[in-house]
Amino acid sequence: MKPTIKHKRLAAVILLWAVLPFAAYCASTPYTGRTRLILTTEAQENEMGEKSFREFMAKAAPSRNRSYVDMVERVGKRLAVVANKPDYKWEFAVVESNEVNAFCLPGGKIVFYTGIMPMFENEAELAIVMGHEIAHAVLRHGGERMSQAMAANFLGSVLGALTEKDGKRELYMAAFGGITTVGLILPYSRKHEYEADETGTLFSAKAGYAPEAAVNFWQKMMKQGGARPPEFLSTHPSDTKRVEYLRKLMPKMKQVYSSSAEKHEYGEKLR
Repeated sequence: MKPTIKHKRLAAVILLWAVLPFAAYCASTPYTGRTRLILTTEAQENEMGEKSFREFMAKAAPSRNRSYVDMVERVGKRLAVVANKPDYKWEFAVVESNEVNAFCLPGGKIVFYTGIMPMFENEAELAIVMGHEIAHAVLRHGGERMSQAMAANFLGSVLGALTEKDGKRELYMAAFGGITTVGLILPYSRKHEYEADETGTLFSAKAGYAPEAAVNFWQKMMKQGGARPPEFLSTHPSDTKRVEYLRKLMPKMKQVYSSSAEKHEYGEKLR
């Protein structure tokens, strides 16, 4: 039996009522000014990021491709300077994997997989992905996701307690799960991606890399194709919307680039 409109409405009312105590933990993101919930401290997030990075690298196979490693470190250090987080212990690693991916952990731990490296034509395109990952760290998206999970767990326990003696408790819980996933977690994940695109391109332009590389790179990613879930069920915006968004940012980013202290433009080509 599926949750009805009644179950969904009650779950939504309880969600709104129970979320009020969290209002005191709201803060604004740097650069974008968005109000968000943060229940963790930056020190806690950085400590978890450090631990996760050490555990990951203990099992990973570091790349021996000096061209890859040197470019990731060179671009990473340039962007870390303009990100202006001297308290972060920045580290940049390249590991062997066919997966087309890169990620960042809180505190400035950046990992690129060798599978994504051939996608970059030059330093500027790598800088776009590097800036995106650095932005996730600086904007504390990891801490925000942890806070959302903590809040969702708390609200779920409240709903469970209030409906404990109700014969339709499972329906209420199912409705709550759908509301929090599609109505809260997924949209915020997409907001994180847009924020990381904007702030990351800003870092890249400040560091002296041509911002047009952002559009070039994501257009290439669009051509990769592959099955994708509908956007409202995806944690990432569609590549088409991403490119449209980046195009709108170009006038602002070109001004930032023109004011940068150094000009690397597209930088070295990946060998």
